[in-house]
Amino acid sequence: ALPAKVKIPQMGMYDGTSDPDAHLGHYTSWMDLHGALDALRCRLFSLTLGPQAQKWYYTLPPHSIWKWQQLRAAFRSHFIGAQICLIPKESITNIVQKDDETVKDYVSRFNDRIQNMEPCHPETLLVTAIAGLKPNSMFRWTLCQNKPATFQEFLVRAQQFIIAEESMSVPSFDFSTKENKTEPDAKKKNKKNFGKAQFRNFSKGYENTLESRAARDQYSDNVRTGYQAVYSAGAATIYEELKGKVIILDPRPMRTPEDKLDKTRYCAYHKSPGHNTDE
Repeated sequence: ALPAKVKIPQMGMYDGTSDPDAHLGHYTSWMDLHGALDALRCRLFSLTLGPQAQKWYYTLPPHSIWKWQQLRAAFRSHFIGAQICLIPKESITNIVQKDDETVKDYVSRFNDRIQNMEPCHPETLLVTAIAGLKPNSMFRWTLCQNKPATFQEFLVRAQQFIIAEESMSVPSFDFSTKENKTEPDAKKKNKKNFGKAQFRNFSKGYENTLESRAARDQYSDNVRTGYQAVYSAGAATIYEELKGKVIILDPRPMRTPEDKLDKTRYCAYHKSPGHNTDE
């Protein structure tokens, strides 16, 4: 009879085609939970085997197994052909963010790779994950300014950045009337416009319905969240990130006399001393 505190393992039957190490891991965890001794582990193991694996089990010579480690080794050796081969840990250095790849897709691909990879030191995962980011990306810049202490912290920081990154993808809403939809310029008025101007130019016949108000509120929330997420990094950081990528209007001329400018501070936007770029 089974000891009162030990229950028959509640797990799938091993059919000989899946990874034997995964099956052994589940079985060992169950036995450890109930504090089972070696003899009981050996006797109950056959109950977790399917018909094909059972045939192997009953071909074991009598008195050939004296402890659980022997049965475990014999099981792994026989079904080694179904074992999943782990990717060498050295290959982790080949994971780099592609030019057109978002942080979300890069982190997802990085995690997928390490799931089927040989065990790797957490510090190696952290350093490699940061090194694989695009050199000029804002996320990598923030990590270099304040390096995460662990790989788990890196994942948390990545999730926060992904939320901010996705909040900038503001949807386009159609606020025109049926009459205006037939006009050639109607489509241009309904394109994405990251700002408030889209809401100041409604068509005259536009109806202020609950649905339209909800759409405007959602748009405003997205815009507000996007601005807060981006500009929390500082004006200087944003300017360096966007310089050369988008059209930036020239600033108004400085009114402060040149002899009164603070020479110790410099603004990259105005291209003159007097104050810092963040100011």
